[in-house]
Amino acid sequence: MLTRKASTSSACHFQTNSSSPSPSTPSSNFNQLTPQQQQVISQLFSRIDLNKNGVIEKEELKRVMEVMLQQDPSLAEKLGMDTKAENALDLLFDQLDVNGDDVLSFREFAEPFAKMFLSQNGNVDEKETIHEEL
Repeated sequence: MLTRKASTSSACHFQTNSSSPSPSTPSSNFNQLTPQQQQVISQLFSRIDLNKNGVIEKEELKRVMEVMLQQDPSLAEKLGMDTKAENALDLLFDQLDVNGDDVLSFREFAEPFAKMFLSQNGNVDEKETIHEEL
């Protein structure tokens, strides 16, 4: 389950209500995606995992996101990020890091993207939106 961790700023909003046995295994939402959508998420995970240790560390995500946000400023809006918040990328990471171990497993990383793809296809209940106003 991905929930927003307590913070003083609301830089971004992710919410998922899926429960799976392990953060390293793909969720049922991921398994509902097309092979092409699964491949997109897997390739993105591999690109962000700069040291290839099988998890995404905060600094890896921050480096890649900074480049992506420079190339496509609309990405921040799509992710529900408040780019004015100095710690927006830290907050994004903390929200994705469901188990609080300071790294993102594939499942923690993939779940929001799976929800996004499924919601675009109309396959996700409105209660399970990726970007939800608090």
